[in-house]
This record gives sequence, C-alpha cells and structure tokens, in this order.
Amino acid sequence: MQRREFLATAQRGIAASVTCGLAVPAGLASVTHPDLLATRFAAPNSQPPTTPPANPAARAVTGQPAAAPDKPAVTENSAAGEKPTAGNDAVAADGYPVKLEIIDCHTHFYDPGRPEGVPWPGKGTSLYRTVLPKDLRALTLFRPLTGTIVVEASPWVEDNAWLLALAARDPFVVGVVGNLQLGDPEFAARLKRFAADRRYRGIRVSSSAVKERVERREWREFQQLADANLALDVNGGPDTPAILARLAPQVPELRIVLNHIGNVRITAAAPPADWRAGIAAAARHPNVFCKISALVEGAARDGQSAPGELDFYRPYLDAVWDPFGDERVIYGSNWPVSERAASYSTLQQLALEYARSRGVPALRNFCAENSQRAYRWRPS
Repeated sequence: MQRREFLATAQRGIAASVTCGLAVPAGLASVTHPDLLATRFAAPNSQPPTTPPANPAARAVTGQPAAAPDKPAVTENSAAGEKPTAGNDAVAADGYPVKLEIIDCHTHFYDPGRPEGVPWPGKGTSLYRTVLPKDLRALTLFRPLTGTIVVEASPWVEDNAWLLALAARDPFVVGVVGNLQLGDPEFAARLKRFAADRRYRGIRVSSSAVKERVERREWREFQQLADANLALDVNGGPDTPAILARLAPQVPELRIVLNHIGNVRITAAAPPADWRAGIAAAARHPNVFCKISALVEGAARDGQSAPGELDFYRPYLDAVWDPFGDERVIYGSNWPVSERAASYSTLQQLALEYARSRGVPALRNFCAENSQRAYRWRPS
C-alpha cells in the first residue's frame, strides 16, 4: 500500500471513531525500566516541516520563514457536532481533529529468525520475537498511526542497512535513526554510506559518549552529522539534558533529540530539581528537541505499577513542555519495550490527552510536525 493510500485509510478510521473511549486498567504489570538497557538504540530518516515554527529562534534552526496564519473555515461537518479549525480541518466533539497525522518517532523492529540472529533483545525475554511494522499496525490504538521512525537498537553496522531495506519495502516507516559508534575510525565513511539513503535521518548514541567528547572538546563527528543534515538522538539517564545543554551551542546547526525525557524516574513526588534544571538548560538552545517517550517505563520501576491516570504524569510533562514549548516536543512510544509497562493504547492516550490539553495546534505539532522539524523526514 502506498503511503498516500495508507494516510487516507487512517483518516477515514479517525472520522469513524471520533468518540473513541479507553478503559484504563487500574494496575499495570510492574517492570524495571527497560530503556536503561539502552545506549544502543537509534532510528529515523526525515525532512523539513511544512508548518514553520512560530518563534524566531526555532526558525533559525529550521531555516523557514514565518507564515501567515490560516483562517478558520466552516466545514460540512460543523453541524454534526464538529467545530472548524485553521487549515480547513474539522475538530470532533471529543476535541481531536478528524484528520490527524501521528508519527510514532520511537519504535524498534528486528527479526531473531534471521540467519545471523540479533544482538538485542536477549533470548528468553518477552521481547525476543520478530517485531515488524505490520505488528505495530495490528495493535489496538487510541488513535491510528500514519507512520513511524524506527530507532536501531543493534550495534551491528549492517543492521543499519537492514532497517533501510525494511523502510524501502514499507512506506509506513518514514525514517530510520541508525546506530554508529562515535570514535569508530570508519565513522565518516559509514555515515556517508547510509546518509545516501534519504530515509536515514540520524543516529542514536549514549549520553556517556557525548559527555566524553564534550569534556575533550571534540566536535568533529557532531559537525559531520550536521553537515549531512542528520539529527543526533541521545539516550541516557537524568543527567542527559544537562550534557546536551553543553553540546548544543558548540554545533548550533546540529539538531539534537533528547530521548525519553532523560529517563527520569516518574513518581508521585515532585520532579527532581537537578533533572528540571537540566531540562531548562537544554531547552534554552533552539536546536534541542525532546522526545516524550518511555513515560510508562519511567513510572514502572522497582516493582511499581505504571499508573494509567494522566494527572500522575502531568508534573513531569509540564516540566518538559513548558520550557521546550509547542514546537520542540515529539511523540514516541518506545514500543515494543513499552509493552512491559503498559499497553500501546494506554501510553498513547496519556501522551495525546496531555498534548490535546495544550490546544489543537500544539497537538498537531507534537504528533507529526515537530518530528519533521527535527528529522527532516518526508513521506515515501
């Protein structure tokens, strides 16, 4: 199915279920935080957004001029409990746009059945099975997905090519964030090789690898990424935002994406002050984006259940969204790792309900447009 046909099908599905409800389980399986297994994921292949950022600093990163605001238009659906919004898009009675593009910017695909197997996940775990885009599409969702950016978890160089081949076969995959090692003597050559495919939209590295280079003031590999118009995903612990705040001004044209809001532990207590300070410091740089992903894993550590109520997560979401603003927060799930903490529909509803509370333009940015700003993906 071509991407255009897939989008049309997804949009018809939204229109048919605009009042979708979700029963959230009272308690979810306990889980240790999975993505701290993680200095080994990476994904996307992207392109610039059609909607320009509103603030001048963000425009400097995207290179886009300001645009005149759209005028609200009355649609034929208005009489059916829907209200008009900018850009001729109708909003249903439940507050969601009838047409809403949603790109999940953090998924992992792999096949242990290959002759060479996989280095991750390990045998004997619930994740050790073939996981492909069709499996994501088959899930029960709160809102239909229109595409995904996949993050490569394998350190094997040729698995970058494996994901690109998967994306070439399935237009649902709009981008790949690969896995290349900083410090590898072949880094530049391998980056050039994979970046020749427009679906290759960046690489993911560990925060510890970034910190080492920041402390040694080694910027060459980061500049090579920027020169190739690729993004840098960074994964690590709660000190990661502060590390990115040190990198960002050194290579201001490099688009940097903080993964999983820094893997902070989410509890009923107030967010940690040092994590909040790091988030605020990173957000001051217009080339830093934040992926709101792995929320349920962050709340499901040390044998705790991941709550299904949005208010539990709200202080942490506020702490991220307020400094980053509507144009630098990105939707991601971390599926299938996330399934050990909650169902996909639960985690998606938590993220989208919060984004919707910020307004329809913010919701659209969060679900797709900001990921285009960060990864510069384009439809297949």
